[in-house]
Amino acid sequence: MEIGSRRKPSRRPLPLFEEWRAVARRLRRAKHVAVFLDFDGTLAPRRRKPDQVRLKTATRRVLAQLAQDPRVTVKIISGRTLADLKKLADVPGVECLGLHGQEVDSERSSKLAASPILERARRQLAARLSGLSGIWIENKGPVFVVHYRGAPAAEVREAARAVEAVAAAFQPDLRMMPGSKIWEMLPGNFKNKGDAVKEALSRLPAATLPIYAGDDTTDEDAFKVLTKGITVKIGAGGFTAARYYLPRPEGVRVFLDRLQEELDSASPRTALAARSPAASEPVKESAAPRRSANAR
Repeated sequence: MEIGSRRKPSRRPLPLFEEWRAVARRLRRAKHVAVFLDFDGTLAPRRRKPDQVRLKTATRRVLAQLAQDPRVTVKIISGRTLADLKKLADVPGVECLGLHGQEVDSERSSKLAASPILERARRQLAARLSGLSGIWIENKGPVFVVHYRGAPAAEVREAARAVEAVAAAFQPDLRMMPGSKIWEMLPGNFKNKGDAVKEALSRLPAATLPIYAGDDTTDEDAFKVLTKGITVKIGAGGFTAARYYLPRPEGVRVFLDRLQEELDSASPRTALAARSPAASEPVKESAAPRRSANAR
C-alpha cells in the first residue's frame, strides 16, 4: 500500500462565481435543495490544532437562515466526532453527522467504540511515532488520526512509512484514509461521505437538488456520487471530481448567501414565510424512497 494512493480525480473544476448564471438557473428551478457541507477547511478555516478552529458568527447566521427555509435541508458532514462537531456547529435546524457520516445521532454514537484490533494498531503506531515531536495521534474512539500539519518533512516521511506498515498489517479489518495533513485509521466497514450523502438523499423528496462543498480528499467520495448535483471543491488548483471550486473557505459564506438570494428570488412568498416567526419547519426526512442520489 502506498500512502495517499487513492485514485486521483480526473478533471479541473470551474470557478464557481464565474459560472454563477448556470448555477443560479438550477437553484431557481429546484423544488427542494439539500446542502451538505464539510466543516474544517470549508465552513471554518483550518488551524494547526483541531481545537483552535471556530465557526464565525456571520457563517452561523447564514446557516441558520437557510435552515429556516422549508425548501432547504442543511447537513454538516465532518470527520470530527459528533459530540465535537455539535460543540462547534450547533446551529438550529442544521443536522450534524460525525465521523464521515457514521455518527448520525447521539444514541447511535454512544454505542460506537474502538475495536480491539483498532486499539492494537493505535498502540503499535504510537510506539513507532514516539520520537517524532511534530507528529501526534488523535484518539476519536472508534477511529484514530495521525496529524502531521506543520511537522518537518523528514518526520513526515518517517511517519508515512510507519503508517503504511501498520495499515498494511491490519488489512482488511482496518483501512487508512488520507486527508488534509492527516492519516486516518478506521474500521474497514465504516461509511465514507459518499455513502452518508446517498443515505440522506434517499429520505428526501425525489426532486431534491443536492449541493456539496468540501476541501478534503475525504469529500471526493461525495463529489463522485453527486454527478448531477452542484459540487464545490474548496481550495484552488489540482484535480477533483467536483464540478466547481472556491479558492478559500471565506468564499463559502458568500456562496451560501447567494444561494439564499436565488431561492428568495425564485419564490418571494415562500421566502417571506420562511423569515416570519411562524415559519414552517424544514422538510423532514421520510422513509419514502427516491429514484437516485444524483437526481436533479
